Amino acid sequence: MIANTAIHFQWDKMKDKVSVIVPIFNVKKYLGKCINSICEQTYSNLEIILVDDGSTDGSGELCDFYKKTDSRIVVAHQNNKGLVNARKAGILLATGELATYVDADDWIEKKHIENMVKCLKENQVELVCANHTVENENFSNVGKNNISEGVYERDDIIDRSMYYGSFYKFGITQYVWSKLYITSYLKKIQLIIPDDISLGEDVALTYNYLLETKKIAVVKYSGYHYCQRIESMSKNKNPKFDNLILFLKNTLLKGDNYEIFANQLNQYMKLIQLTDKMFEQSGPFDDITNAKRVIVYGAGAMGKKVVQELKNKKVNIVAWLDKAYNITFFGQDIILNPMEFNWSDCTFDLIIIAITDEYISDEIVKDLQGNGIPQHKIKKITRTYINKWVLD
Repeated sequence: MIANTAIHFQWDKMKDKVSVIVPIFNVKKYLGKCINSICEQTYSNLEIILVDDGSTDGSGELCDFYKKTDSRIVVAHQNNKGLVNARKAGILLATGELATYVDADDWIEKKHIENMVKCLKENQVELVCANHTVENENFSNVGKNNISEGVYERDDIIDRSMYYGSFYKFGITQYVWSKLYITSYLKKIQLIIPDDISLGEDVALTYNYLLETKKIAVVKYSGYHYCQRIESMSKNKNPKFDNLILFLKNTLLKGDNYEIFANQLNQYMKLIQLTDKMFEQSGPFDDITNAKRVIVYGAGAMGKKVVQELKNKKVNIVAWLDKAYNITFFGQDIILNPMEFNWSDCTFDLIIIAITDEYISDEIVKDLQGNGIPQHKIKKITRTYINKWVLD
């Protein structure tokens, strides 16, 4: 249990150093851009902690090279112990009063840390929650907190921080890397997260950290660039969901926090189980094993989960469609324009509409039928099914 007994941070004693923690595992191709973006920050009072978690692709050697070029860089090498342990190793080395995370295949804009620190100091908060930029080679958009920009007392937003009232919406995004923390608070939470959590590592930290705060700033700024890659999607093939839920129940559902988080955690549990349930008996895609060639329509959060699940099941995805067709996800999966797709040249057994908004999926069904696609070849997620798993 995490006691809600945080001592308010002493602003008059703040020394302004920021510890930037970068967990690293086999990302040599992208690591240079990441490290350079941190070293080139306009906010110079940094401690850059590179944790090489047993890389075998030369990432560790690249860390050592950069250490020679910038005295602010600290390098730690360890056997591969996973993301949670690498983050622990980083926070144990941190000497800055403030801290933030950067994933090793992402990068940050030059004023990112300066803007975050300025916001934290001016508003005297213990946490800054920013938006972020989602990008790949050909496309970018903004990932947003659903709670509006502003400075809040924790108790004013904690009851909608994890679940914002509708499917796939967090009030405060779960990602740890789009935030600026008080190091002492962060250390308290990070060090108690079990190493064997391999799904929801960010959720385990973010909402427990919120409980340690008194004031939080939510900002529209999006200087963190989250780069979508195929490696990121497939790294956890056997995620330990039960370990995550046990930890969250033991930390979030204690004492006065039970009423706040019981429904939020229930909705989150349904959310992360939903993709698996869709392919089980009575799910909308339960007969997918009978289809050898599948088209996926939808490249949002659910679409990406469905594509990954189909790949795990060795299903042949003959096309991936989305009206945002001018994007290439993960460097190898091409998104095609459904309005220009040549249906007559494509042989398929089934179309999966991987979109949770039933109004949008109904419109897609009409378009497909207008192209001569029979109803029995179209599978969608119904509102009844979403209600069963998410809105109970």
